[in-house]
Amino acid sequence: MSKCLMCPRGCLVDRENGERGFCKSTNEYIIGSADLHFWEEPCISGNRGSGAIFFSGCNLRCVFCQNSDISAKNAGKAITPQNLAAIFKNLESEGAHNINLVTPGHYTHAVAQSLDEKLEVPVVYNSNGYDSVEQLRSLAFSDITAALKLGLEMTLDMLRSQGKEISKGSLEALAWLER
Repeated sequence: MSKCLMCPRGCLVDRENGERGFCKSTNEYIIGSADLHFWEEPCISGNRGSGAIFFSGCNLRCVFCQNSDISAKNAGKAITPQNLAAIFKNLESEGAHNINLVTPGHYTHAVAQSLDEKLEVPVVYNSNGYDSVEQLRSLAFSDITAALKLGLEMTLDMLRSQGKEISKGSLEALAWLER
């Protein structure tokens, strides 16, 4: 991605050549962890756990983030889309109720590549809500996106409450979800 437009920030950094934008990500895909996760909402975790993949970096960086080591400090290990596909299959074989993609927005292109092979469990796009129309259009792989509109509305309300300007891209994403 030579001019990154993955999120509403539209920072235009050259991720292909190692530049980092606000999310601190390059074209190298970094995950903080991938494991069965039992601490999501009960409808997501169930009794066998959610197959949670926590992606490193974040386009929002909330001051109250419970995953700041992963999201703000970019902790984790680099993987390929093929590695990610294998992780999905492994979590599925461990009994995960779903594949739970946590803060994947700046990596939606890699996630889409990783889901060429259909999974037996649903895919949850567990976003911070700060998504662009481009990101949302790429969510054909996601089975659970209904909460995105609420998440985006909450994110925009939070930014407004902090006196921050709402990007045109965020408003376009909200309009796209309301279509």
